[in-house]
Amino acid sequence: CFLMTFGTMELNTRRRRKADPESDEEMVEPLTKPSPDVGFAQKTLFKGSRYGTSFAFHADLALRGSLVALFCAATYCFEFLAWWRHQGWSMGYVVVILAFTLYLDLGSTVNSAWTGFYGTLLPVLNCWLMFFLYPNGVKRGDMSSMVFGWVDFFVFV
Repeated sequence: CFLMTFGTMELNTRRRRKADPESDEEMVEPLTKPSPDVGFAQKTLFKGSRYGTSFAFHADLALRGSLVALFCAATYCFEFLAWWRHQGWSMGYVVVILAFTLYLDLGSTVNSAWTGFYGTLLPVLNCWLMFFLYPNGVKRGDMSSMVFGWVDFFVFV
Protein backbone atom coordinates (compact mmCIF):
# COMPACT_ATOMS: atom_id res chain seq x y z
CA CYS A 1 0.00 0.00 0.00
CA PHE A 2 2.84 2.36 0.90
CA LEU A 3 4.74 1.59 -2.28
CA MET A 4 1.60 2.08 -4.37
CA THR A 5 0.94 5.48 -2.76
CA PHE A 6 4.56 6.55 -3.13
CA GLY A 7 4.67 5.40 -6.77
CA THR A 8 1.44 7.25 -7.59
CA MET A 9 2.75 10.47 -6.07
CA GLU A 10 6.06 10.18 -7.91
CA LEU A 11 4.33 9.45 -11.21
CA ASN A 12 1.96 12.41 -10.84
CA THR A 13 4.86 14.72 -9.98
CA ARG A 14 6.78 13.63 -13.08
CA ARG A 15 3.71 14.05 -15.30
CA ARG A 16 3.11 17.55 -13.96
CA ARG A 17 6.72 18.56 -14.57
CA LYS A 18 6.65 17.18 -18.14
CA ALA A 19 3.31 18.83 -18.95
CA ASP A 20 4.34 22.33 -18.03
CA PRO A 21 8.08 22.81 -17.48
CA GLU A 22 7.84 26.62 -17.80
CA SER A 23 5.07 26.98 -15.25
CA ASP A 24 4.98 29.98 -12.94
CA GLU A 25 3.76 27.65 -10.21
CA GLU A 26 6.48 27.18 -7.65
CA MET A 27 7.45 23.57 -7.03
CA VAL A 28 7.16 22.55 -3.42
CA GLU A 29 10.48 21.57 -1.91
CA PRO A 30 10.62 18.50 0.30
CA LEU A 31 10.47 19.06 4.03
CA THR A 32 13.77 19.36 5.81
CA LYS A 33 14.49 17.77 9.15
CA PRO A 34 13.94 20.11 12.07
CA SER A 35 16.97 21.27 13.97
CA PRO A 36 17.70 19.04 16.94
CA ASP A 37 16.89 21.40 19.78
CA VAL A 38 18.06 20.07 23.08
CA GLY A 39 15.11 19.44 25.40
CA PHE A 40 14.82 20.03 29.15
CA ALA A 41 15.78 16.49 30.17
CA GLN A 42 18.63 16.50 27.68
CA LYS A 43 19.99 19.77 29.10
CA THR A 44 19.61 19.16 32.82
CA LEU A 45 19.52 15.42 33.39
CA PHE A 46 21.90 14.20 30.70
CA LYS A 47 24.06 17.36 30.43
CA GLY A 48 23.90 17.62 26.66
CA SER A 49 26.31 20.56 26.56
CA ARG A 50 28.96 18.56 28.43
CA TYR A 51 28.62 15.07 26.96
CA GLY A 52 27.26 16.00 23.54
CA THR A 53 23.78 16.30 22.07
CA SER A 54 23.92 12.83 20.49
CA PHE A 55 24.46 11.16 23.86
CA ALA A 56 21.75 13.29 25.46
CA PHE A 57 19.26 12.44 22.70
CA HIS A 58 19.89 8.69 22.94
CA ALA A 59 19.82 8.73 26.75
CA ASP A 60 16.52 10.63 26.67
CA LEU A 61 15.10 8.08 24.22
CA ALA A 62 16.24 5.22 26.47
CA LEU A 63 14.64 6.92 29.48
CA ARG A 64 11.32 7.29 27.66
CA GLY A 65 11.34 3.65 26.60
CA SER A 66 12.17 2.48 30.11
CA LEU A 67 9.37 4.60 31.59
CA VAL A 68 6.84 2.97 29.23
CA ALA A 69 8.22 -0.48 30.14
CA LEU A 70 7.94 0.45 33.84
CA PHE A 71 4.32 1.48 33.29
CA CYS A 72 3.63 -1.90 31.65
CA ALA A 73 5.33 -3.71 34.54
CA ALA A 74 3.20 -1.82 37.07
CA THR A 75 0.29 -4.15 36.32
CA TYR A 76 2.29 -6.94 37.95
CA CYS A 77 3.61 -4.91 40.90
CA PHE A 78 0.59 -3.06 42.24
CA GLU A 79 -2.46 -4.83 43.59
CA PHE A 80 -4.93 -2.16 42.46
CA LEU A 81 -3.91 -2.91 38.85
CA ALA A 82 -4.36 -6.68 39.23
CA TRP A 83 -7.79 -6.48 37.55
CA TRP A 84 -5.89 -5.86 34.31
CA ARG A 85 -4.31 -9.34 34.49
CA HIS A 86 -7.55 -10.97 35.66
CA GLN A 87 -9.26 -9.70 32.51
CA GLY A 88 -6.71 -11.64 30.44
CA TRP A 89 -4.49 -8.73 29.39
CA SER A 90 -0.75 -9.30 29.41
CA MET A 91 1.81 -6.54 29.13
CA GLY A 92 4.77 -8.78 28.33
CA TYR A 93 4.11 -8.67 24.59
CA VAL A 94 3.67 -4.89 24.71
CA VAL A 95 7.17 -4.50 26.14
CA VAL A 96 8.61 -6.79 23.45
CA ILE A 97 6.92 -4.77 20.69
CA LEU A 98 8.14 -1.56 22.35
CA ALA A 99 11.71 -2.86 22.37
CA PHE A 100 11.54 -3.72 18.67
CA THR A 101 9.77 -0.55 17.52
CA LEU A 102 11.37 2.26 19.52
CA TYR A 103 13.56 4.16 17.09
CA LEU A 104 15.13 7.57 16.63
CA ASP A 105 12.29 9.27 14.77
CA LEU A 106 8.52 9.00 14.78
CA GLY A 107 8.15 7.77 11.19
CA SER A 108 10.44 4.78 11.66
CA THR A 109 8.79 3.96 14.97
CA VAL A 110 5.29 4.01 13.46
CA ASN A 111 6.46 1.95 10.48
CA SER A 112 7.99 -0.67 12.78
CA ALA A 113 4.88 -0.71 14.97
CA TRP A 114 2.55 -1.31 12.00
CA THR A 115 4.88 -4.00 10.68
CA GLY A 116 4.83 -5.71 14.07
CA PHE A 117 1.05 -5.39 14.26
CA TYR A 118 0.46 -6.93 10.83
CA GLY A 119 3.19 -9.50 11.44
CA THR A 120 1.15 -10.67 14.42
CA LEU A 121 -2.32 -10.23 12.92
CA LEU A 122 -1.78 -12.25 9.75
CA PRO A 123 -0.59 -15.48 11.46
CA VAL A 124 -3.45 -15.22 13.97
CA LEU A 125 -5.96 -14.90 11.12
CA ASN A 126 -4.29 -17.85 9.41
CA CYS A 127 -4.69 -19.98 12.56
CA TRP A 128 -8.34 -18.97 12.85
CA LEU A 129 -8.89 -19.97 9.22
CA MET A 130 -7.29 -23.37 9.81
CA PHE A 131 -9.36 -23.97 12.96
CA PHE A 132 -12.48 -22.94 11.04
CA LEU A 133 -11.78 -25.28 8.13
CA TYR A 134 -10.57 -28.20 10.28
CA PRO A 135 -12.21 -27.89 13.73
CA ASN A 136 -11.50 -31.51 14.70
CA GLY A 137 -7.99 -31.60 13.23
CA VAL A 138 -6.85 -33.62 10.25
CA LYS A 139 -6.39 -37.31 9.70
CA ARG A 140 -3.38 -39.04 8.23
CA GLY A 141 -3.66 -39.46 4.47
CA ASP A 142 -6.37 -36.78 4.01
CA MET A 143 -5.50 -35.28 0.62
CA SER A 144 -7.49 -32.05 1.02
CA SER A 145 -5.70 -31.11 4.25
CA MET A 146 -2.32 -31.93 2.74
CA VAL A 147 -2.98 -29.73 -0.30
CA PHE A 148 -4.29 -26.94 1.95
CA GLY A 149 -1.20 -27.24 4.16
CA TRP A 150 1.22 -26.95 1.25
CA VAL A 151 -0.68 -24.06 -0.34
CA ASP A 152 -0.85 -22.30 3.02
CA PHE A 153 2.88 -22.83 3.52
CA PHE A 154 3.83 -21.38 0.15
CA VAL A 155 1.43 -18.44 0.47
CA PHE A 156 2.96 -17.45 3.80
CA VAL A 157 6.54 -17.97 2.75
